[in-house]
Amino acid sequence: MQATQGSLVIVGANTPDCKVFWNGQAVPNAGVTVDNDIDSHRVVIKVAEDPILAEMQSAGIIVRRVA
Repeated sequence: MQATQGSLVIVGANTPDCKVFWNGQAVPNAGVTVDNDIDSHRVVIKVAEDPILAEMQSAGIIVRRVA
């Protein structure tokens, strides 16, 4: 487990109206996918380029850019 400094909150991940917050601020246009199968357990958050991504990276959250 990796500890992070910051607060990532996902509200309603199982609904179409999912909301993502970072340090109390809403992350605009975020999409969430949860992979919970035998081989992988991960949460993928898709967002447009935003300064919040730099904050998440500095807090230890892995951010990968997908074309």
